[in-house]
Amino acid sequence: MRRSTYLSFIGVTALLGGASVPALAADCSTAQFSDTVLARFPNIAKVCSEIIEKDGQQYAVVKGDLVRTGTNAVYMKFKLADGTKSDTRKVETRPEFRVKIDGKPVSVRNLAVGQELTAYVKVSDPVIALEPAVDTEPLELSPIDAGPAMVASNETGDMPHTASALPGLGTLGALLLAFAGMLTFFRLRRES
Repeated sequence: MRRSTYLSFIGVTALLGGASVPALAADCSTAQFSDTVLARFPNIAKVCSEIIEKDGQQYAVVKGDLVRTGTNAVYMKFKLADGTKSDTRKVETRPEFRVKIDGKPVSVRNLAVGQELTAYVKVSDPVIALEPAVDTEPLELSPIDAGPAMVASNETGDMPHTASALPGLGTLGALLLAFAGMLTFFRLRRES
């Protein structure tokens, strides 16, 4: 009896000891992103905040601000490690898909510009998915579009260079006419 208790204790200890030693998880700087992921998302390591495992697959967690929503997609600017933001990237999704905003589920069609979204990029394949509202929901993966390279965008608030100088010239003309009217008024007043 004593021998079987002793062997059971050793077995349970070995089982618990093996279960409590997790494999070393990758982080963003050591993750081995596939060549196809790097080709479509060149700066994935810079926008990655952590590596998680879901359904036996590794995913890079990326956060970004919503720029706009489309019929079957959202457009986001991902946050780089240095605080700047990437160019706008498209993430395909269903309009009725629900994401978690401030702990509450919100459908994609009801999102507001500027809200922070979380997405998952698969380490081994060039696919991306928005974080579902409920953690038990499966990820809805869509291919990463071969959009613009992930470079920091101009965040200085400069206006686009599409306007012309015509409004400025019109204002200058109106001021000159007002000045001419004032001179005429003074001349007529002096003559009378």
